[in-house]
Amino acid sequence: MHRLAIAMLLLLFAAGCGQSSSPATTTSPTPSCAYSISVNDTINGYPDGGNFTVGVTTMPSTGCAWTAVSNAAWIHITSGASGTGNGTFAFTVDANTGPARTGTITAAGRLITVNQTTTASMPTPNCTFTLSIGSTINGYPDGGNFTVGVTNTAGSNCQWTAVSHADWIHITAGASGLASGTVVFAVDPNHGDDRTGTLTIAAEVVTFHQTGE
Repeated sequence: MHRLAIAMLLLLFAAGCGQSSSPATTTSPTPSCAYSISVNDTINGYPDGGNFTVGVTTMPSTGCAWTAVSNAAWIHITSGASGTGNGTFAFTVDANTGPARTGTITAAGRLITVNQTTTASMPTPNCTFTLSIGSTINGYPDGGNFTVGVTNTAGSNCQWTAVSHADWIHITAGASGLASGTVVFAVDPNHGDDRTGTLTIAAEVVTFHQTGE
């Protein structure tokens, strides 16, 4: 009888150990966010500079984070550099006292290109350039070196520059030139998520969509 009581106690103890009093936990899924902005992807003109306000709309309207970053020294984010959900940001453009120029803003995953003309009092040669590559490059998770031919198709005494707007894209040769020439740039390997960076070469924006390894 004594042994039977002990056996029953052991069975009750084993059954109790198999149960947990802790409630089940769930993890909230990360929202799949989509963004739109209240301006066109390209802004042209404004030689005297100006102030601009841009609305950002997210879907869903809450829980979606975004940032606004200038990629040019003459374009300044003055408010709303980051936000979550619907919001606005503001930026200013300096007056242009030199030749026409191009700069970009990356906002909520979108690229805004500002093609700023020169002031009327500063005439420049009627210069036209073509590049040996297209305006978009895709892929290349391992990075690499790229050579771009710049051809001056009109005008004389036409100067140009090549500038990277991403810290993983590097101009290694031909950062500036007169008339026709060559630009060389290097792209670092991408060990993370897909990313996008831009270069401005002879006033033409080249967008690099690099996939991750």
